[in-house]
Amino acid sequence: MPTPTNKRRKSKEERAGVRRKPSHPVVGKEFNYVLQLDEEDTRLLERYKDILAQGAAGFAEKTYNYMFDNPDIADVLYAYERQGGNIGDLVRGQLEHQLNLLNGNIDEKAAAESERVGRNHHRWGVKPVWSIGAYRLFVDHLKQLIVHEPGIESDDRDALECALLKVVFRDLAITSESYWRAAVEQLTSQRDELGHEQDLAGELLGSIPQLLWTVDIESNRIT
Repeated sequence: MPTPTNKRRKSKEERAGVRRKPSHPVVGKEFNYVLQLDEEDTRLLERYKDILAQGAAGFAEKTYNYMFDNPDIADVLYAYERQGGNIGDLVRGQLEHQLNLLNGNIDEKAAAESERVGRNHHRWGVKPVWSIGAYRLFVDHLKQLIVHEPGIESDDRDALECALLKVVFRDLAITSESYWRAAVEQLTSQRDELGHEQDLAGELLGSIPQLLWTVDIESNRIT
């Protein structure tokens, strides 16, 4: 009869510490380079951010309606509320994040904030495609202000709209990448946990005389 192993089983936390390597943060400057997002863009956004922030309450209402008009999004929101979350705070938090894009901050701190939002979306079950719809509303709202607001100089309108699109694309790209990073990390953790459980089963079966058990290959069951 095989001799049972005397190795101490590691706790779940110990196994996780061995398996998981620190995730490298998303590098914001790579997105800045690809989008050609520069100081001229950020200066324009900084100059007109107060004007662009007008009508935030009305935009928040549009965002709220957009979320609940989509049954799939509404289901996620209701689940979030059942877990103790506040939907109003969630919508306001998303709006605040979008309005902060108008500050023109494109450093690594801003990239880290976008990454945090993307990971939260994965945790809450908010799909990246839903974010695209919310940002479409955001861009439409601001484009109307850029075209019609008298406080924006005519010569700046096209450049301001271009700068706006750049920061929106940047944020969407970072939040989406962060969402999928979190998804891959979750799947990797689940795979490793399953592998560990299979190892434990192997150790257990190795301690039992084979005459006492067989494996049904079709049903993948031990009998």
